[in-house]
Amino acid sequence: MADDDKTVALPHSMMRGGMLTDQIGDLARGLYDDFAMRTTIDPNSTDTSKNPFGLDAAGKKALATYLPAHTDLLKAVKDLADALQSAAAMTIGSGANFQKAQNDAIDQI
Repeated sequence: MADDDKTVALPHSMMRGGMLTDQIGDLARGLYDDFAMRTTIDPNSTDTSKNPFGLDAAGKKALATYLPAHTDLLKAVKDLADALQSAAAMTIGSGANFQKAQNDAIDQI
């Protein structure tokens, strides 16, 4: 009778996948940093490069619409980068643990 409940791990493949995921996380982190730098505004600034909406009533109304959406999007991109980098670390760690378990098993044989 075949044993269908075997777990097979390819530690090097797992760790490579984790490293690739980490690279994607780094890209997402860079997007977050760039997006934050280019789009975060100072609502009290009279400098149009820091507050393109202005301080008049129309500018304040536009800002009130922009800020919540901007904050949500900025948080989502940061959360994506955090999640990718966390998943990468767990995947790399799992691969390393499987590698150690395999090495320990071989040493015991």
